[in-house]
Amino acid sequence: MTFIKNLLKNYIADSLLLIILGLLLILWPNDALATIFMLMGVMFIIMGFVSTFIYFGMPHRIGRSAFEIVVAIVQIIVGIFFIVRSDALIAFFPIIAAIVLLYGACIMCVYSFRFRKYSKYDFIFSLILALLVLVFAILVFADPVFMANVITQVTGIFILFEGVFLLIVLSRALIKVKDVEKDINDAKDSIIDIKDNIKENIDSQINNEDK
Repeated sequence: MTFIKNLLKNYIADSLLLIILGLLLILWPNDALATIFMLMGVMFIIMGFVSTFIYFGMPHRIGRSAFEIVVAIVQIIVGIFFIVRSDALIAFFPIIAAIVLLYGACIMCVYSFRFRKYSKYDFIFSLILALLVLVFAILVFADPVFMANVITQVTGIFILFEGVFLLIVLSRALIKVKDVEKDINDAKDSIIDIKDNIKENIDSQINNEDK
């Protein structure tokens, strides 16, 4: 039960990150993308230097592989490219965003069919939303250059929508898990109380017989 709760909390954190990303893309499309790519570049460079440090600090007897230093160098180069040519990456962002939206649409479709068992309205709403996200992803694939800022902002809206949707669904699931956990704990406490009562009754009967 604890594992499920932690897993849901991680997914909730992911949905909050989607909401923040969506807001940044809506309010500051170009600046947000440039900042994101630069941060990714810094991350790649740090990973590359750390891998290099580990490689040269590793004893020879452990068996170092030349592939490890090659990966480290590639990470540093990719990081520099992300920082220096963030403008080129921004031009490709609509395609990346379309892939993310397509993945999100698939998840929404799965959840919508799960809602079908419990609520017809939730099923219809979720399915319509998933289809809208899917259509928009296809449109971005069809013409990624057209009004890049507008596409980025609308992408931010859909990412925000997706984050809010997942946050609501996962929060409900977490509440359900907590309720089930509470019921289980209450049942355990009841069993313990029953055992204690039985033990007290047995002890009382033994004491009476001794008297």
